[in-house]
Amino acid sequence: MDAARTMESVDIVHSRNGVITKLTPRISISDTEGLQALKASIDHCLKNWETRVILDLMSAQLFDSQVLEALVDFQERLSKAGGWIKLSNANALVREILYLTGLNHSIALADSRDEPAPPARPVSKSRLGDILIAQELITSEQIEEAIELQRRSGLRMGRIIQEKGWVSEQHILEALAQQLALPFVRLRSGLYDPAAAAVIPADVARRLKVLPLFKIRGTLSLATSDPQAMASFGEVEERSGCRVRPVLARQEDILKASNDAYAHGGFSGAFMDEIADDFEFVENSQPDDYSAIDELAAGSPVINLVNSIIQQAVHDGASDIHIEPSRGKSRIRFRIDGLLYEIMSPKPELHPALVSRLKVMANLDIAERRLPQDGRIQVHTHGRSVDLRFSSLPSLYGEKVVLRVLDKNQAILDINRLGMSEATLNSFRKLLQRSYGLILVTGPTGSGKTT
Repeated sequence: MDAARTMESVDIVHSRNGVITKLTPRISISDTEGLQALKASIDHCLKNWETRVILDLMSAQLFDSQVLEALVDFQERLSKAGGWIKLSNANALVREILYLTGLNHSIALADSRDEPAPPARPVSKSRLGDILIAQELITSEQIEEAIELQRRSGLRMGRIIQEKGWVSEQHILEALAQQLALPFVRLRSGLYDPAAAAVIPADVARRLKVLPLFKIRGTLSLATSDPQAMASFGEVEERSGCRVRPVLARQEDILKASNDAYAHGGFSGAFMDEIADDFEFVENSQPDDYSAIDELAAGSPVINLVNSIIQQAVHDGASDIHIEPSRGKSRIRFRIDGLLYEIMSPKPELHPALVSRLKVMANLDIAERRLPQDGRIQVHTHGRSVDLRFSSLPSLYGEKVVLRVLDKNQAILDINRLGMSEATLNSFRKLLQRSYGLILVTGPTGSGKTT
């Protein structure tokens, strides 16, 4: 083997030992500058017939969709020239990204000890219950009971087993991954590309309970807790123009990651552009002195932002709006179906103006910022009147505000729209038909007792 020779550039260290070429980036290849430097190095290798390349990822902490597409391109070009590209020093996060996108089948790791576990092969003719029994997670008697419930309710086996509390969601998803040969991941920061998430709107992702992870050459890796939700996959494919590759993940992890992936700061263009004439603030009759209001709070951008936040909350069916200050940032969250979703992160200097505007709407003292205050706001939007209960609480970084949205159109639902399973609904109807007895509806604040 030839003695090693080394050539260093500003961004990439290029070394060669015999027929093996090693490229070591000294800057992040997730940045545009670093990725362009890497592409130039690959061009240099091909020009000099250096077709066996090891890419050292010592400085690479995470990948985005652009980097993954570039790796696929490098592999194809080097393969056509009779060579390959392998990765070395890949951290656990990078290995998991290769696994969930399926690139571990086409792009090898130089160190076999770092080879990620391949996706589990489907168990021939095995049902979900058989897999769980084989893993000693459930008994045959429980499976028989679940089969009977499935026959009566029409629900899927996995959902019945989970609702019974016999097996956790994670174990069910791991068994489904084994049955269907799909990847299962513990979704966390770094395992999704915010640019890929943007291919579908945030409200669609939350409604379908999915999250786009990476987009590679028209294939969208999509996190889901339901691998058989074909209607959801079809809608995502139609909106994104990509083929969906399902990746199993816990629903709770998907919702948490969605909050981060779709969070944004400043005045949201999506919010500000959608401010329609379909919003009217109904002023209370009590006289108030408006002379001391901040100029910023009285400015149309802040007024429009507050109006659009309320309008969006009503549109999304939120039960609460949380406006919270913290060190260096402010955030606005909606509570929808009991879960909090971060909608936007305004600049911290806007937070006092937002609070002041809401206090004006609630006829409260905007100069009082050291005591809790409660009030009421009434607006007219989407063709109906909506009441909001205002509550503020002083905190270390400013006043926290919670707006309880009291939408009469959403308060009373048809019994068929309450989300009960068919078996539970039938039991509930039978109880309602009895001539005596008592049904207790219990739960903490905001859990849906009134509904």
